Amino acid sequence: IDLYFEKDQDAIGLMTDDTLVAVAFLGDPEMRLDLTRQLSWRLRMMLTAGVASTRRYIDYHEQIRACLPGEQIHQLPLMGVHPQYQNRGYGRLLLEAVERLCEDNPRGQGLVLDTGNSRYLPFYESLGFRNLGEVRMGELTEYVLYRDVCRKAY
Repeated sequence: IDLYFEKDQDAIGLMTDDTLVAVAFLGDPEMRLDLTRQLSWRLRMMLTAGVASTRRYIDYHEQIRACLPGEQIHQLPLMGVHPQYQNRGYGRLLLEAVERLCEDNPRGQGLVLDTGNSRYLPFYESLGFRNLGEVRMGELTEYVLYRDVCRKAY
């Protein structure tokens, strides 16, 4: 999360009354491609998580990138709705706001997210995401989902 703020990436929060009930982070198309190639990021990751974890994370990113239909794709690295507020349509509202941000950015052609929780697949598919493939990390399976982003006519 710190890295996304440090890189001045978009974050969206959804409030009801005075309570933050949902949040999403949106990465520019260049962010996914650039992150694992930055020496400063690699060093920081190795010092905090270790060499093996850093290597696994880089491999994970490379496997996801291999699934993508292009290079210029926005990423949704984090999205969550507080459990007390789930099943009220807040996730859908949050993704609609994310999509509007993507539409306003001419650099991206789509939106990618990955999830290790297969119970969310029907939700994402109902919003037009399609499964591009799976990434296996030990016993964990991550599903790579993608949706084209329509451009606004200016």
